Amino acid sequence: MNDYHFPLMRREEIASGTFAIWLDTRGSDFIFKPGQWVDLTLVNAPLRDELGNTRTFSIASSPSLGNTRDLRHQRDQLMFVMRSGKSAFKRNLWEISLGTPIQISPATGSFVLPSSIERPIVFFAGGIGITPMKSMIEWIVREQTGHRVYLFYSNRTPGESAFLDEFLGWSKKIHLHIIPTVTDIGFDPSWKHERGRIDRVMIERHLKGVNDALYYIAGPPSFTLSIWQLLYGMGITDDAIRTEEFSGYLN
Repeated sequence: MNDYHFPLMRREEIASGTFAIWLDTRGSDFIFKPGQWVDLTLVNAPLRDELGNTRTFSIASSPSLGNTRDLRHQRDQLMFVMRSGKSAFKRNLWEISLGTPIQISPATGSFVLPSSIERPIVFFAGGIGITPMKSMIEWIVREQTGHRVYLFYSNRTPGESAFLDEFLGWSKKIHLHIIPTVTDIGFDPSWKHERGRIDRVMIERHLKGVNDALYYIAGPPSFTLSIWQLLYGMGITDDAIRTEEFSGYLN
């Protein structure tokens, strides 16, 4: 399959140190499953460095048509989310003109929802690892699939917790139990959720009575490994665990 070229529609900072871009896919045959990723390339970008101008990103938007007037959540747009950085790639994305075509590959990846809704799904997201899970959860909300979802979402500070208000709102529409936590001891005292790193005590407190679940882990390599080790220590087998590492996410 050939690559696609979609114009840059908009960009904005959506959390502390985190920004999103939207590409216009209207009139194309681009398809994807919630949770999949693409390679994104800036062609003829003005700034260059040794890291190059191609990066891999999970798609943060949902393929569902849904029923929303929010321009940030339309089906004919692709949303990508990334941490800010000083690489030529990140500076180009922030400085190029709206309407500039951006090249993306066909969507791929197996970090997707199961076809059956019988088993509960437990997501563990570390920072920017939330993006594929946001795509999947938004799809569950729009399609009303009936999946039962538990989301452990770890960030350093409350201000870095992208999409938190959306998740809390969605938790009133579907079976979504969200467990946000922050790890910085200097966080806002008004924070009403969990505090500290995700550990076995936190997991067991929120998953009491949850059996035969599927576990999805996404985030930096250190986060992915630590959660995998926690689950392994709890007797969770490899065939029940899906992982997606976000290496180089600051570049």
